[in-house]
Amino acid sequence: MPAPAFSPTLTGSATLKTASWTEFVAEVQRVIDLLQAGKADIADSGKLFNNRLSAVIAGQENLPAQIGRILVSEGDYLVVRGQGLTDDDPLFETQPSWGVAARYPSVGFIDALLRVTNPAPAMVPLFSDAAANVAVWLNEGMLDAAGMAPGLRDLAVQDVSRKVTPTAALVPVLGAGGQVLIWADAEGLVIPGYRRDGDGGDRAASVTDGASLHRVRTRLAQIRAGVPGAKLKIAGIGDSWWEMPIISRAFRARLDERLGLSGEGFRPAASGSTVGPATWSQSGWSGTDGSSFDFDPIYGSGPDGNTVWTNTASATMALVGVVATEMQIYSYEHGGTWRYRVDAGPWVTVNNTSSGAFKTTLIGGLSDAAHTLEIDTTGNAGVVSMAGIYTTRNVNGAEVLKFGNGGTIGARMINYIDYVTAPMADMQPDVVVLILGTNDYRNSLSTPQNYIAALDAMVSACRAAVPDIGFIICVPPQTDGVARIPLSEYRDAARMWCAEEGHEYISLFDRWSDYATANGHGLFLDSLHVTQIGADVLAEDILTNFIFKG
Repeated sequence: MPAPAFSPTLTGSATLKTASWTEFVAEVQRVIDLLQAGKADIADSGKLFNNRLSAVIAGQENLPAQIGRILVSEGDYLVVRGQGLTDDDPLFETQPSWGVAARYPSVGFIDALLRVTNPAPAMVPLFSDAAANVAVWLNEGMLDAAGMAPGLRDLAVQDVSRKVTPTAALVPVLGAGGQVLIWADAEGLVIPGYRRDGDGGDRAASVTDGASLHRVRTRLAQIRAGVPGAKLKIAGIGDSWWEMPIISRAFRARLDERLGLSGEGFRPAASGSTVGPATWSQSGWSGTDGSSFDFDPIYGSGPDGNTVWTNTASATMALVGVVATEMQIYSYEHGGTWRYRVDAGPWVTVNNTSSGAFKTTLIGGLSDAAHTLEIDTTGNAGVVSMAGIYTTRNVNGAEVLKFGNGGTIGARMINYIDYVTAPMADMQPDVVVLILGTNDYRNSLSTPQNYIAALDAMVSACRAAVPDIGFIICVPPQTDGVARIPLSEYRDAARMWCAEEGHEYISLFDRWSDYATANGHGLFLDSLHVTQIGADVLAEDILTNFIFKG
């Protein structure tokens, strides 16, 4: 047959026109599809996916054994995946799991790194090493530097401390606005809202006291008193530590033991990683992933930064075996038509405007038993965009709302902050456990400043929906990635920010041993993620210190 035409949409000047990366990938995939139409997959051939989510949506059944490798655009990297690999970020929990074989940085990522590391015109380098890293420079005529090594920093602090003559039992250390924020006594540093570790106070505290979580304490009291409708809802926000099901299930198991469960909570429309026992399937959808370098939520986004959408009349999805008395389907109005039914009952058609607005479709009055929810796009002539499904029961108990996005960093989380408030307002969580940093310290674009900016923006978005919601900021333990910026710098930034803003804080960086030791105890699944044992340790630590104190 004749070769298919290759014609990506071009933009730019008359003399130099280029296709966007998304258009380029889509056009390459179109040509591949034409070449492979009606043919079996060729042995040791490959497939190309625009993002990780699209590969997951394709499903294992569409990635047969004769395919040797797949290429996936994931954030700042082109990732090569192999069907039998399991150690690094597998797409699926069962074989073929399609784990990572290699990662190659994008040109845009490398260019951004160069922009970060190269001095601006106002900066004049003074000293650099053999690798051309500038350590000391002039900034607008003033001396500036990258920082101080720990040993030099300790000497500087000691030198300053020798010049301080205490006049009382308490020595001010840090102040602002006429108030002393941190001071020292005979035993070490004192930080309001923190307790000292058991090492004599030489380190700053690794966990706060939970004082700000008054909404959590109220829910627990209501549940104990049997107040109708009392539910403790814990939202998990962050990267793959929350998107993967291991940590969510650890929380769910402990909450079930103590309070019972009032529902399966939030289920992303895009991901097969589940919390509860219900099964999930879908076909015919395209995905948008908030952790991608070229994230463009033209059809909205879920609170986790992920969405699936279609302009066809043949897409389907099904949630089978979910125990619920009420379901909420979250979507965006882009002129499409879709329909749903429960337990093979009559179909209900949902017509949408083209406003782009967030929409909640309520299914209520169900018996407290396992149900099957089916959704399809029969009759659709527009765009249908799905952002997730929330299921709950009319009993007291606890729920885990899983909003993780694998691969995200603070600089990427900012991109989907605007899509958090509306679904949060509907689900009304009581506390957010935010785990972020495993990807940030390995990516110099997500500086500690960008990291804190993302945390701050997420707090604002959630409190626009639930003004008294509590926050527990969890700094992850040290993993075995290549550090661009030490994880300890994110720890220090998070600890100070939490003290200033009144949020709860726990540092697994301090509470866990080094990676080699923790891995030897079976806490890590691979170089970046925890095993079920590691998840159990994490969940027990957070729940004991903040939720079930005493």
